[in-house]
Amino acid sequence: EPKERTRAMLATLGDRDDDAFAEALHAGMIEVIRGIDADFPVIVIVAGVVVSETETSHQAAADVLPFREAFAVLFFVSVGMLLDPGDVIDNLGLLLAVVLIVLLGKSLVAFLVAVAFPYPVHTGLIVAAGLAQVGEFSFIVAQEGLARELMSQSTYNVILAAPVPTIAINPLAFRAVGPIEGALRRWPAVWR
Repeated sequence: EPKERTRAMLATLGDRDDDAFAEALHAGMIEVIRGIDADFPVIVIVAGVVVSETETSHQAAADVLPFREAFAVLFFVSVGMLLDPGDVIDNLGLLLAVVLIVLLGKSLVAFLVAVAFPYPVHTGLIVAAGLAQVGEFSFIVAQEGLARELMSQSTYNVILAAPVPTIAINPLAFRAVGPIEGALRRWPAVWR
């Protein structure tokens, strides 16, 4: 019901001015928050889904675009402020294991899932390369794990540090798509 009310409010704007749009968006987000008993990150994701389902979603995306880089910088600075470099240095083996799991394990699973469906191997390789890094959702999961005492502060710091090497290595994963594709073409049973 909150989603329908939000849609109705946003759809009535038509030729909107920015103040009316902001008020309708704010009212819609309040309705979503009232209707869901969830953590803040989940509520924000739901609010984004609500906005994406409106007729004005393209305009909302265009309005937010200039802020994207600023928020990305703010996000990574705030993650960096949470990080304890001493914990990371003390747990380099764990960091290496997490990075390898992300680069190899996550990429392999993504590749296998993509090729299990009727997608070409090339698409599977691109998906695997694109997912060969730590995503923001892992921070939310790690925060919940820490809050529920399922992991130590040191492990949490390693998870916070893992994006640095995986993001740095990610362009190499995309560069490796061509050579891997060439190697797989030699096996017709695998290539499609």
